[in-house]
Amino acid sequence: MTDAPEPARSVTKTWHLWTIQVASYEPFLLFYRIVDALRDSDAGVRKQAARTAYMIDQSHKLEDKIPAMIRSVLNVQTQFAKALLVNPEEVRLAQEREDVLGAEHAVRSAFEQDVTPLLEAFREENGLPADPMKAFCGSGLLDKIQSRG
Repeated sequence: MTDAPEPARSVTKTWHLWTIQVASYEPFLLFYRIVDALRDSDAGVRKQAARTAYMIDQSHKLEDKIPAMIRSVLNVQTQFAKALLVNPEEVRLAQEREDVLGAEHAVRSAFEQDVTPLLEAFREENGLPADPMKAFCGSGLLDKIQSRG
């Protein structure tokens, strides 16, 4: 018997979807914690959060470096924008009630928002391309870089 029974395939597909979902939720939670620290009532916590230096550490084996970095920056912008949408008062009230599901709902609601139109509008208002990846790919810069060797 070479074919796995349907339930095994279903479990495998479910596991992969869950892994992808967790992998995208974890960076969002990191940015939520940063935003939470920036809003903290303790001035020392806010100051430290504001002074924190961030960097992207990547190794590009399969993708061109510049488009991969643009994609990473876009992902950071997306997760940070979503973190800004968390209603801290809703989280605080749920925590005071010891309502774990309510607090999670407040956080997850922000995570599930599509912030693409917001980010596109922000970029355009600041004189930047609404879609940086499309702008880069259409610029011909990658071809010029690759032609230099």
